[in-house]
Amino acid sequence: MTEILFSVVVPTFNRVRELARCVDAIAQSSFDHDRFEVIVVNDGGDDPRTALEAAESRLGLRIVSQPNRGPGAARNHGARLARGKFLVFTDDDCIPEKDWLSRLEDSVARYPLALHGGRTVNLLRGNPFSETSQSLVDYVHSYYNDSSANRTGFFASNNIALSASMFATVGGFDESLCAAEDRDFCRTWHNSGGTFRYVPEAIVYHAHHLTLRSLQKQHFTYGRGALPYWKKASPGGSARLRVEPLSFYAGMLAHPFSKHLPNPALIAALIVISQFANAAGFAYEAFRTRSQRSSRVSGNATG
Repeated sequence: MTEILFSVVVPTFNRVRELARCVDAIAQSSFDHDRFEVIVVNDGGDDPRTALEAAESRLGLRIVSQPNRGPGAARNHGARLARGKFLVFTDDDCIPEKDWLSRLEDSVARYPLALHGGRTVNLLRGNPFSETSQSLVDYVHSYYNDSSANRTGFFASNNIALSASMFATVGGFDESLCAAEDRDFCRTWHNSGGTFRYVPEAIVYHAHHLTLRSLQKQHFTYGRGALPYWKKASPGGSARLRVEPLSFYAGMLAHPFSKHLPNPALIAALIVISQFANAAGFAYEAFRTRSQRSSRVSGNATG
């Protein structure tokens, strides 16, 4: 019997058309289909089975469902069901290249105990909001994976691979986080002594259509997720905000120009808007958490 090397886990929530395109791309993989499986975890959304029937005949595909608990919980659920030696995570709005798994195999064979991160490319080149989102991810990736600086590595969870046993050892994704669960996982991985290997040849295309409103909503959510992320890392759970140096933000604004993105001035302006939305989300979550704590204290005092 052929050993399953990879278990590809795809969390999804009510993006059936995007999911079908993602799974179809995986079905076209040049990697030996007997050596990998695909686990789609439906996180409380509409049943996607009908849309995946065509790909199901070409893949070792399992579709499982859980109550809506977020992408971190969905990834953990898929990992628990996995039969592969290595886990591979991508998202339902991603389209992997045909040689994606082959490129990852080359890397995990050389560094079986590392966390491997591939390269994500924005597919919607004419959409400035999607370009802005990808520019931010690319910049954060380059900043935190700078080998000349002593920083925690970072790979986005839409294109990573790692040993299934190591994933279990570090405890998987923190299911209590509404966002930043991939940053938290990378921090946990780093703190446990894990290493990071960038695999730029392992490419997935990201087709996340955004508008100004959805870009702001996305980064508002990121800001909300930043509070518990920093609180978890702070001594005593103080949640004191750690602000990166001004050079970090200057580099963020310069990134669209240095990478020769289309309409770099527009993308830089959208980056500024996204960071205001991020700050607003953080402030909102801080206020909400403080109000809940005050209500509990008041309730205990009058009880």
